[in-house]
Amino acid sequence: MSKTSAFKGKVKTEKFELEEPQPLQRPLPPADPYPVEALGPVLYPAMQAVQGMTQAPDGLCAQSVLAAANLAVQGLRNVETPARKIRPVSCFFLSIAQSGERKGGQFIAGHGMSEDAKTRTSTGLSHLWDGTAIDRIRATDGNLYLRGRRFCIHLMAQPDIAADMLTDPVLMNQGLLSRFLVCAPPSNFGQREFQEPTLKIIKLHEDYCDHMKHILEMRLPLDEEEDGLKPPVIQFSKEAADVWKAFYNEIERQLKPGGPYDTITGFVCKVPEHAARLAATLSLVENPRSDVIDLAHAENGIALARYYLAEAVRLYNAQKTNRRLSLAQTVLDWLHTQWEHDVVSLPDLYQRGPDRVRNKDTAYQIVRTLEDHHWLVQIPGGAEVAGTKRREVWRIHPPLKKD
Repeated sequence: MSKTSAFKGKVKTEKFELEEPQPLQRPLPPADPYPVEALGPVLYPAMQAVQGMTQAPDGLCAQSVLAAANLAVQGLRNVETPARKIRPVSCFFLSIAQSGERKGGQFIAGHGMSEDAKTRTSTGLSHLWDGTAIDRIRATDGNLYLRGRRFCIHLMAQPDIAADMLTDPVLMNQGLLSRFLVCAPPSNFGQREFQEPTLKIIKLHEDYCDHMKHILEMRLPLDEEEDGLKPPVIQFSKEAADVWKAFYNEIERQLKPGGPYDTITGFVCKVPEHAARLAATLSLVENPRSDVIDLAHAENGIALARYYLAEAVRLYNAQKTNRRLSLAQTVLDWLHTQWEHDVVSLPDLYQRGPDRVRNKDTAYQIVRTLEDHHWLVQIPGGAEVAGTKRREVWRIHPPLKKD
């Protein structure tokens, strides 16, 4: 590319090379290995069975069997933490993996999470996690008031969709995100050559299914008067309570301003409770009639909670700082795959571009970001784009390759 400039009455032509485009986002730091052995003697073999049959990442398999176990036992007991707070055992899980990693899901991009419904949905889900009664006014049948309900979630999403959720200010401010245990394991792509499940894997899977069937067939503790569940509590043994209290104090000390968890305090404040719910789940899936969390289950629950805390630091912080860059990447991908021209203007972006870029201000910010990273170069004086003369036009760099 060249430009002209006046120098002592002569026109001087200077040639220069455009800078190479820079990546918009840095890759995430690697995830810690999922502490699969902390799943215990029932769920660890189950995870091995699922992994052997699907060849999905360990973390995805572990998250799946843990979520299934939580579903099965959540109605059997409440957990009483050593802080003397009685809580549901229910947990919310979010697994993040590329398309093709043996998962799927539609909730995050569905109607319940639309702009109009998002606050109502997230508030309702938070109340369900807390175990509070459901209180809704319905136009068809009046007031709806339900006690003793339990609700758990396991969402699975691709990274770009999950990024929208993890950076959503409504979900963050409302507190829903702090209730999710998030896992984004490394991909197994290229390592999944076909193999028949071994007899051992088949036996482990059958044992797991039989065990879960037994739990699901158990009679739930109902309150006939209130028409809902009335679960007894599972409590921590003295040794287990001591370990949990030490973990609680460790987390609290690191919540000081400027500490490692300064940007995700909402989630961190709930980590000890997450550990208690996980410990109760592990205890109950082994013995559905258990009323005591022993030391081993407390330690395993804390090990799992530490993993989810590390994932929260890794994922939430990265997505929070990269929200604008993530949107810029979405626009760049749209330019490369759907836009048919080598030049683009602001109206092209906010009138025809991705749904998240539907106003001039947002489009302008994204264009500036793409300029800063040398993906767009402004054309002085404007140009014609798709048959229309525009005052502000940017050339896509490097030029798009046409078939």
